[in-house]
Amino acid sequence: MKAVKTYIRTKSGRLIERIVFMSEEDYNKFMEGGGDAAEMIKKYLSKEEADNLESWDKEEVLSL
Repeated sequence: MKAVKTYIRTKSGRLIERIVFMSEEDYNKFMEGGGDAAEMIKKYLSKEEADNLESWDKEEVLSL
């Protein structure tokens, strides 16, 4: 499992930071750009969070 830092906009307009844990396979695709990064991240979030995904940070990826 790998961790990716994401930023999600709440209903009230606040921007919150959420750590998303991805499978090794999805993480490698995410880092290589072999697919839509937003779609890969969204499958690890709830529907509401996925709809409000603002951005993610590839440079602050944590390795577990």
